[in-house]
Amino acid sequence: MQMLELIICYRKHLIADQIYEIRLTDNTLTLTNPKRPDTPKYIFPLNWSSEISWQLTSKENAFGFYTQPKKFKWFHAKQSDLLILKKILSKFVSFTKVQDFYEATEHLASGSSSQVYQVVRKSDKNNNFVTKCITKETIQNSVEKMNGLFDELNILKQLNHPNLPRFEEFYVGDGTYYIVLEYCQGQSLNSYLKELRHQLNVRIIQSILWELLQGIAYLHSLNIMHRDIKPENIILNIQEKKIDLKIVDFGLSVKLEPNKELKKCGTPGFVAPEIINLKNGKYGLESDIFSVGCVFYKLLLRKDLFQGETQNEILSANRRCQLNIYNLQLIHIPLTAQNLLSEMLQEDPRLRIKAVLALQHPFFRENFRISTRNINLNLSHFRSSFHTQTSNTKQQHSDDEILVDYFNNELPPINQIPVFLKYHKNGQKITQNQDNQNSQSTDSKFLYRNISKSTG
Repeated sequence: MQMLELIICYRKHLIADQIYEIRLTDNTLTLTNPKRPDTPKYIFPLNWSSEISWQLTSKENAFGFYTQPKKFKWFHAKQSDLLILKKILSKFVSFTKVQDFYEATEHLASGSSSQVYQVVRKSDKNNNFVTKCITKETIQNSVEKMNGLFDELNILKQLNHPNLPRFEEFYVGDGTYYIVLEYCQGQSLNSYLKELRHQLNVRIIQSILWELLQGIAYLHSLNIMHRDIKPENIILNIQEKKIDLKIVDFGLSVKLEPNKELKKCGTPGFVAPEIINLKNGKYGLESDIFSVGCVFYKLLLRKDLFQGETQNEILSANRRCQLNIYNLQLIHIPLTAQNLLSEMLQEDPRLRIKAVLALQHPFFRENFRISTRNINLNLSHFRSSFHTQTSNTKQQHSDDEILVDYFNNELPPINQIPVFLKYHKNGQKITQNQDNQNSQSTDSKFLYRNISKSTG
């Protein structure tokens, strides 16, 4: 916790005001009479269930809380001191009356139980904030959902990275919870890809994937798993060839702890197979990497890795996890990109590349001056043969024979990219739809969220 210089406050009385010293520990705020420093008069627990009210106006500067279930008390101090106190407490407790501090300016997104608005801070007219508004009645009668909200807050308050949103404050209203976050300028990666009429240049893909992995590596260093990495939860702001990227929506995020049982969650088409086929309540940070691999695939082809006409069909394909990325070599995707993708999409999470190692992958150092025609990609043997293939490819071409068509031009129009929906199962060739009919689906038991636009 940030150190707090001694702040003096007072409580108004008819005869004489009572002076108190404000002190903070890791889990309490105490108000102590200076004459009795070892005996706090008021002890206020620091947790998200504790609520503090503020009066910060030209006429009144005070904060207050319930000292008993039916006794609310105000404590007055200098406004500058209270602003410091409010900033520190924002990471630990709830505040009341969000309307005293913020004003909504634009509706940004909707979810099943929440709305997201851009807001302006009244004190300085700064509009660099959003508020995620969660309807109380949808979660407050469920211990599990309330704990999920507090878990999200505990994760958000830890974040301090350019590829992640900055947490500001948490407010409790009569019927709504308000999470105030940094406003992430730009549009979702999903919207960005929909608006494009051609494939992305590989150098842009490099930049997007690099920023995404930077944020994931930071989360994993804190033992935090996002659990819902998908294009809708990636916000891009591209200006003058500079890409700013933010990973948003931490509603399903969790901090891994020993013996903590995890549940199935995520979005069909981007979920790691060990989550879909979960049996023992255990999976790890590697599941985020599989989701990043699904995003990487979509960046390369602008098509989803797992396809279907319904959510259940997509989830069924996702569950089988029978990958066919042969089409990557047909459109001259660089060998290094193919290798990194295969490292991310390993079905066995123990074989999956970690985020910090992915950032060191040759794909991010590739200058794309090497021809990638006619490259044979086999997921089971690709890892061991990668360096040999790269070396041989370099030796096959002199400088004047180098093919540069991939990075000098965009990929073919989207309708010219082949899609393979057939594969072999038990020695027989079947279609994806036939396999969907044959599989025993438990999709109705799988928890997923599919929000068209997601922020914070």
